[in-house]
Amino acid sequence: MKHYSLLWDCENMTRTQFNKALQIALSPITFETIDVSILTGCGLPEFQPIVCQLETVAKFLRWQVVQFNGGVDNEELQNCYYSLVEKGKGRSVMIV
Repeated sequence: MKHYSLLWDCENMTRTQFNKALQIALSPITFETIDVSILTGCGLPEFQPIVCQLETVAKFLRWQVVQFNGGVDNEELQNCYYSLVEKGKGRSVMIV
């Protein structure tokens, strides 16, 4: 099984990175050691900018948008995209 340990230079999250995180979220890998609590409240206006790994965003997306049948809740996906990428033009979440 391919392991995704993607370390990017610290930069604002891009659409490409968001799409890669979604691909990882839809893959069969497990995220047992990844803590997503750093993203709690990322949709709120008072959410402070954070730095995290792409795997953290992938686990968050799996929890938020991946349905039991393997499909994607597109409305929630758009909400997550706005919160993680568009809000502040990516300054909310920076990928390390």
